[in-house]
Amino acid sequence: MSGNDKIKLLNGIKNNIYWLNISGNQITDDQLSIVNSFANLQRLRLDENPITDKGIQQLKKLPALESINLKNTKITAASVPILKEIKSLKTVYVWGTAISGEAPKDSTGLHIVSGFEKSVGETAAVSEP
Repeated sequence: MSGNDKIKLLNGIKNNIYWLNISGNQITDDQLSIVNSFANLQRLRLDENPITDKGIQQLKKLPALESINLKNTKITAASVPILKEIKSLKTVYVWGTAISGEAPKDSTGLHIVSGFEKSVGETAAVSEP
């Protein structure tokens, strides 16, 4: 079953979806147009999918989105201003993307995380062997 078929199956219960993990399902930019109708979605995991900055545009209509994981996707720094337009969004995980460095919360309250973080909010050091 393709990623598109999987997302279409969720359409019937879209108002009941608060957390969605579709990591590693070959979800494309165009398929995110279906996800943007999930009005109650608060947490979204899109990591390990071939989505780009174009796909991030599709997510601007998610009024309740608080957290999104974009680890190992093809997004770039061009997605950051788009993500800042999502007023409810608090945290974006971008490990393994073209977005580098960890940004503290800015005036919009958005926290961009590009590495491991401890649960208490302190950045964990990652050392090379």
